Amino acid sequence: MKLLVSLSSYGDKNLQYLNHVIDVYKSYKKYDVTIDVHCTVKLDRDDINQIVHDNPATTCLFHRQDFIREQNNFDLFLFAEYDMLIQESCIDTFLKHDKHLPIDYCLGFIRYENTPEQIQYLIDLWKNISGYNYIKNYNISLNNNEYFSLTNVHQAAYILTRDKLKYVIENTDFNITALDGNGPELASSGIFKDWPIGPRGVMNKVLPLNRNDLEQCFIHHMADCHCNAPGVNADPITFRNNTITKDLLFENLNL
Repeated sequence: MKLLVSLSSYGDKNLQYLNHVIDVYKSYKKYDVTIDVHCTVKLDRDDINQIVHDNPATTCLFHRQDFIREQNNFDLFLFAEYDMLIQESCIDTFLKHDKHLPIDYCLGFIRYENTPEQIQYLIDLWKNISGYNYIKNYNISLNNNEYFSLTNVHQAAYILTRDKLKYVIENTDFNITALDGNGPELASSGIFKDWPIGPRGVMNKVLPLNRNDLEQCFIHHMADCHCNAPGVNADPITFRNNTITKDLLFENLNL
């Protein structure tokens, strides 16, 4: 099965993460992987396709042109930001469920970060917000499989099969080349119907109500920069106090 991976990166501060995730993709055993990297600083390696850009704000969008151009040449299409670690088992689980899902549904991911104590914080799932539930729907039944959905669909990555990519291309403003004031999150999460900012997406993101399969849907934000000092949007203690852990998610789902 042919997999096209397109990554976005800007600056040279954290190239160690980019190099590591490339090495992980190159280590996949079941898939014939081609890697495109859209970056602002060229990597010292010749086993990938590198395209260097001057504008970091739009580096995250160029993968869409890759996917449009190559839509008939690959079976799977994966976009991710430079520091998102996606193991081969994630792809396996995605495909396991994809054959049971309608054309406008796809299996999603949940980002996590580690603390030194190896507590995994799910950095896009929040608590302590009045009137807010991080789980949108606890019980979605699709072809005799059970799923749930999240209120915040952001995941800094996505995978689509060829058929679902074509569905997205045909039914959305997919070939955008400017963020128009929207954040870079649009590049990945903009394909989802529940992403509230920018052009309307059409895909419904779901996650399996099965502990073993759900375990394979967690992807590591390698920078670990939200739940550890100095913190990005809040100090680490505040962030941890307001963020769901993996254990709490399993408890809330009764898994």
